[in-house]
Amino acid sequence: MGQRPQFAEWLRGLRDAKRLPLRVIAAKVRLDSTLLSKLERGDRLPTDLQARALAGCYRIPQNEMRSRLIAARIVRDHGSDPTLPAAISLVREQAESLERKYPRKRVIYSARRRKV
Repeated sequence: MGQRPQFAEWLRGLRDAKRLPLRVIAAKVRLDSTLLSKLERGDRLPTDLQARALAGCYRIPQNEMRSRLIAARIVRDHGSDPTLPAAISLVREQAESLERKYPRKRVIYSARRRKV
């Protein structure tokens, strides 16, 4: 059996820190306990919606969950590619360039829906 991916270990560590059984967390985030088990073993990665729910349940910043999930997807899809470090450097350069060119503006969504 191979090594458990870092994202899976981190996710399992969040639950262990709360000392809660898998079924309790699964119920809180409305996931099947077998799916949560697969996430914690590294057999699968959560969807964006599942990741948001887990971040809320564990009370960690959404940005941290999102960053770790993106990194896990990159490693899953390209981890064995020898050009990965060079590609990551290019992404970092391009992201910094875009940030200077198009600074992000904070978007605030209203909780009320407008009537059409």
